[in-house]
Amino acid sequence: MISDSLCIPEQSCFNIHSNEKNMKKKILSTALLLTLGLSSCDDGKIYSDNHIDEEGSTLKITSNISGTDKWPSGYSVVIAGFGESSYAVISKGIPVPETEGETVSVILSGIPEEVKRIELCVINSLRKRVATFYEAEFAAQQDTIFMNTGTINASMFNCIQETVFDAHCIACHGTSTSAAGGLFLTEGKSYKALVNIEADLSEEGKMLVKPGDSDNSFILDILSENITRHDHSDILSAVPEKISLLQSWIEGGAKE
Repeated sequence: MISDSLCIPEQSCFNIHSNEKNMKKKILSTALLLTLGLSSCDDGKIYSDNHIDEEGSTLKITSNISGTDKWPSGYSVVIAGFGESSYAVISKGIPVPETEGETVSVILSGIPEEVKRIELCVINSLRKRVATFYEAEFAAQQDTIFMNTGTINASMFNCIQETVFDAHCIACHGTSTSAAGGLFLTEGKSYKALVNIEADLSEEGKMLVKPGDSDNSFILDILSENITRHDHSDILSAVPEKISLLQSWIEGGAKE
């Protein structure tokens, strides 16, 4: 005879099997969720040791710079990145040193890969390069890039000397023992030869450069009209931004 204590009702057996199945389903579901959760933490990309993140490269530049405070509004002395054009892709202003001869540091971050050249330069309000004081080739890197420009005179007049007079004028005005019209535009002589000096060819008695008054500065007449025996109006015709530079310098007081 079988004892009653060993008898298990049929319904109870069914409930036990159902509970076991439900428990297995819960375990499988939990395992699946854990697997999906772990997978979602990985975006599937494989980065090399030289990977550059989406913020771009970072550059720290130091410079013993002067003259940044001698530029009028509309121009900025900056550290800038350039690609194929003359317009800055990215830029950051150079601060005015607190004391003469002080070294300043600037960090430019987020430099995109399209930048191929770094310049310490002047740009206008359209971010177009006006003049360059220092430049270096650039390639994107993961680590911070360090540059030292040395000593730079970034004053507006020094910019005019290098980009206008040295580049376009001194072949006739000063590189030999004499200068055309007696006008020396070489470094160290040009400022005194121009500012508040009456123009010999001006019928109205204009100054070559009259500080604060570009309309009455004869140098701009020479560069825009055929006044002299040798026409000067085509010297800067291909680079009108240099005419604008001269005009802005005069309007700003023609500071040395």
